[in-house]
Amino acid sequence: MKLYGHDTSPYVRRVRVLLAEKGLPFDRDADSWTKADAVVLKLNPMLRVPALVDGEQALLDSKAIAAYLCERYPQAPPPAPFGHPPMQATLWHPEHRWDDENTLLAIDAAVDSAINLFLLELDGITGEGSPYLARQRERIRSCMTWVAGKLAGGATFHPGVFAPLDIALICALQWFQFRGRYPVEDHPNLVRFLTAHHSRPSVAATHPSLASNAGPPKTPAK
Repeated sequence: MKLYGHDTSPYVRRVRVLLAEKGLPFDRDADSWTKADAVVLKLNPMLRVPALVDGEQALLDSKAIAAYLCERYPQAPPPAPFGHPPMQATLWHPEHRWDDENTLLAIDAAVDSAINLFLLELDGITGEGSPYLARQRERIRSCMTWVAGKLAGGATFHPGVFAPLDIALICALQWFQFRGRYPVEDHPNLVRFLTAHHSRPSVAATHPSLASNAGPPKTPAK
């Protein structure tokens, strides 16, 4: 398998953590996407990362990649690190499928709005007086408040297992902190959640601050 995408992306990081948790070896292309002739930009018509290629199969979105990995490689993951819950074997908790889907939608909505604002600011667009951009900021807070309520003080969304949904939230929250996008500390449930997982090896080894190029991403000019 080969994974395309820069190390600071919360969506790319989700895949990196999941691959590590499942014990699946893979190669990386973390830099060439910045070039106008990057393979990933030819693979993915959406012109974004991540993308994963496994043999003849290409996957073009983090959710599709997670679903593929859980279905294509259903074998039990390696034992969990001492003191941490085991990895959930399936993408969705079997008893909470639709609640999990709704929660992931809320996490993704917050991340997408935050990335949108971040990239616009890089282009010098701050959105002063823009109702549309104000809604993006309000969407982030609304989604994070709702997700914090779903955790209800728990260390994971479902007791006793570490799931792809937990990975998605960790990557979102730590990206918010890394880029200064949202005050995670406003939500005690989210702070407790992060504290419970910050030392998990797959999480610690993929923090965006460890990226070889942690600067703001720039899409290559054609």
